[in-house]
Order: sequence, then C-alpha cells, then structure tokens
Amino acid sequence: MALSPELKKALEETHLTYEELRAFEVGLTLLNDEEQEEFATIVQKNPELVYPLYINFKAKLHAAGESKEQWE
Repeated sequence: MALSPELKKALEETHLTYEELRAFEVGLTLLNDEEQEEFATIVQKNPELVYPLYINFKAKLHAAGESKEQWE
C-alpha cells in the first residue's frame, strides 16, 4: 500500500529530518486508507505530536525485531 498524498504532505510540513521522514513513511504505508486519513488529520491538527509518535514507532520497531507477532 502507498502513503496517501494528504498524509505525505502533512508529514513533510513537520520538523522531521529527511531520514526520519522516509523511515516513518515506510511504517505508515502499513496503515489502511482510513487509518492514514485519521493519522493525517491528527498530524495536521497537532504537528508537535509527530516527533514523539516517530520515536515511539522506532522504539516499537526495534523492540519487535523481525517478528510480526512481537510488533502487534
């Protein structure tokens, strides 16, 4: 699944570095269209939440390793 243009634009307007943005986008492509729309709305209304959400994503990714079960 691809990242919605709305979500991509919302993320590009944040203070994430290029590398952080690309890594986060890869993870967000796992969301379905409805979830991406909801996430875009949250980011647009509260851009200050993006960095903490990114850090949480990276921590969860690291803790889960390669196991889908651990991720969930």
